[in-house]
Amino acid sequence: MMKTQLLILMMLIASFSYAQMTPKQAKAYAKEMQDSFQEMMETATVKQPFVATCDPEAFYDGLNKSNLVPEPILLAALLERISQIIELPAMNDNYDLGLFQTHSDKAANAAENTKTYVEFVKMFTGKDLGDVDKKDAENLNTYFKRYKQFSLNGFGVKNSATNLSGCAVNSYHTISISKRDYPQITWEFKSEIMVDCKCSIPPVDTDIKEVDYEVTGTSSGLFSFTDVSFGTIRNGEYEIKELECCPDGEVGMVEPLEDGNYNVSLPDHYLGVSGGISLTNDFDETTYCIGAQYLYNATEIGDSNLLVGANVGYGGSSFMDWKSRKITAGGTVQLFTPLTQSGQTQATNGISADYINGCNDNMGVVDDFTGYSITANTGVNVQLSDSFALFMEIPLIMHQSLTFKPENGGTEFETSETEVMVFKNSPIKVGARIGF
Repeated sequence: MMKTQLLILMMLIASFSYAQMTPKQAKAYAKEMQDSFQEMMETATVKQPFVATCDPEAFYDGLNKSNLVPEPILLAALLERISQIIELPAMNDNYDLGLFQTHSDKAANAAENTKTYVEFVKMFTGKDLGDVDKKDAENLNTYFKRYKQFSLNGFGVKNSATNLSGCAVNSYHTISISKRDYPQITWEFKSEIMVDCKCSIPPVDTDIKEVDYEVTGTSSGLFSFTDVSFGTIRNGEYEIKELECCPDGEVGMVEPLEDGNYNVSLPDHYLGVSGGISLTNDFDETTYCIGAQYLYNATEIGDSNLLVGANVGYGGSSFMDWKSRKITAGGTVQLFTPLTQSGQTQATNGISADYINGCNDNMGVVDDFTGYSITANTGVNVQLSDSFALFMEIPLIMHQSLTFKPENGGTEFETSETEVMVFKNSPIKVGARIGF
C-alpha cells in the first residue's frame, strides 16, 4: 500500500514539473502584453529625424495606436506557442530541480544562458553529455535547437489592415526574449507599421504617400510556468525605415526592412487542392490532373520560407483510341520567396518526388506500369488572407522512370526519360490553399 501511495505521489510531482501554460492562463496574460505593445508605440521617440517636405514624425504622433495593437486572442495564441516551445518533454531520469518550479523552467533558463548543446546539457542535468540517458540526450538536443530558434527570431502576429484618415495601415508585432535569469526575463518588443496613403488631387507635397516605421522596446518581467508579467517599457524608439512623399515633394528613402516578409506572415500549415488541363496536338490530345497537398512551414531562410509536405494526385491522358490513367503520391519541398514588399505574393520554387501507379489502354490492350518521377517546378502563391491563398504551379523539368507489365503476359520493359519545359505538354496546376 505504501509503495502504491509513493508511486502516485511521484507521478503527481512529475506531472507538476512538466506542466505547461493553459489557454485560460494565456488569455489572462495576453491583455497585459497588449497594453505593453500599446505603451511602447505611444511612448517611443524617433531614433533619427527625417528631413522631407512631408512630416513622418507628426504623422506617427497622430496615429491611433490602440487601433494598431493585436487583439488579445491573437496574443493568447502567441503565448501558448511560446509555452509549447519552452515545454520540456518528459525525461527518463529525474533531474534535480534546484531553485526551479518545473523542469521546463530549468531547461529554458539553461538554454538561454549557454551557447552550445554540450554546455546546455551540463547546466540542466549536472552531468557530462556522455553520462546522460541516450533518449534524454536526443530530446534535449531537439529542445535546445527549438529554443534557440525561438530566442533568435521570436514569434509574431499580424494585425488586420486598418483605415486611418484615408490611409491603409498594416502592422506586424513580434515578441522575443532578450535576456533570461529565472524567474526574471527581459522581453524584446517590436512593431512594424506599414502605411499606404492616396495622394490628393492635385497632390500636395506635404502629404505622405507611403511610410514604414519600426518600433522597438524592452520590458522586464517574469516568465515561468506559473507566472508571466510585463513591466514598464524601456528604451522605446521608432525608426523611419522608408518614406515617400506625394509628387513634387522631396522624397527621403532608406534601406527597406531586412525582414522582407513582415506584412503578411505565412501560416504554419497549408491544405491545398488543385487541378489542371492541357490540350495539345491540335486539341486531339487531352491531359488532366487533380490533386491535394499538405505543406508545413518548416523554417525561414533569409526572407524566404521553406515548406515541406506531401502530394497525392490523379491524372490521365487521351489521344484518339489511346488512354492513360495514373495515381501519384510523394513528398515535396517548396521555397516561398516574397515578390512584393508586403509579402502578399510569393514566388514558389521546389522539387517533388512521386511514386506512380497506372495503366495505358490502347484499343483494349492494357499495360500496367509503376515507377517514380522527380519534378522541378516554379509558380506563384498569393496570400489573400491569413488563412486563404490562391496558387499556380508550373512544371519545368521532370525525370520519370517507369516499368511496364503487359496485361497479356508479355515481357516487362522499362522506360526512363528527362523532359525540359514540361509545361508544354503537361497541365499547369491552379488551386487554393487553406492555412491554419
